[in-house]
Amino acid sequence: MQQRQPLDACRRFHADYVTYRMLTTYHGAAIQWVRSEAPPAIEQMRAGEVAIFKERPMLDEAPILHGSRPIAGTGETRLLSVIDPVIAD
Repeated sequence: MQQRQPLDACRRFHADYVTYRMLTTYHGAAIQWVRSEAPPAIEQMRAGEVAIFKERPMLDEAPILHGSRPIAGTGETRLLSVIDPVIAD
């Protein structure tokens, strides 16, 4: 079983080193994203919306970066689902 990450583990915009990643926020502040090659314009998903990001190994072009607004110390809570594909050896 994967260990639970701290509340603000993804507070910086980033692209992961997996092939694909599906993200959805069920409760609380949802995922934010930016296009890495464009001027900074932060987009905000809403709770319940689902995004599938192609990550670094799958791209020839610059990735879309994602992150979560910090909530530690605010009293807010977040329920986030992250699904990565299983790679068979």
